Amino acid sequence: GAVICSDAAGRPRWLRHQPWMGPQADAWWSYQSPTPPLVRDGVVYVVQPGVQAVTALDAATGRLRWRSPLPLVRRMVGVAGAGDTARLVVEAGDGLFAIDPRDGAVRLILAAADGPGTGFNRIAPSRLLGPALATPDGTVVVAVQCRRPDTATSDTLDAALLWVDAATGAVRHEARLPPLGGKPPWVGP
Repeated sequence: GAVICSDAAGRPRWLRHQPWMGPQADAWWSYQSPTPPLVRDGVVYVVQPGVQAVTALDAATGRLRWRSPLPLVRRMVGVAGAGDTARLVVEAGDGLFAIDPRDGAVRLILAAADGPGTGFNRIAPSRLLGPALATPDGTVVVAVQCRRPDTATSDTLDAALLWVDAATGAVRHEARLPPLGGKPPWVGP
């Protein structure tokens, strides 16, 4: 749960300790990817295993700008868009979230579940098939599972690439992929 900033010679400039939950209290920690911090416009954005939040720190001082709680956070995807429409995109157990980098306001833009129950089509715990990609034009590209009547009984999976607007959550475009074998197939990086 610690974030350390040092100069080019390795001398520490600041240290920030974050609220951290150990593996005994947070069984989800093993699903989190150790994502490198993202530095943009003088701000360091941090997602860490054991820390159920996205944190924005001042890059020069380490001062906390905002912390947005995000249960089951998995990884930071990147920044989609620019200016006032820029959004920090983060993957969590519930789906893809867009966070306003100015104030930490969180919005779900693509749900990982697609209906009741804990699993999607009894193939994988999420309809997300791999890591997403945030683009400079404000789009998030992600591969997802698609429902089909026989998915639960076969090894065939229908999948699609979605182009999602990071600011609104609207799907701009969808491209179906050829059938994928295996349970579950993963697409990426």
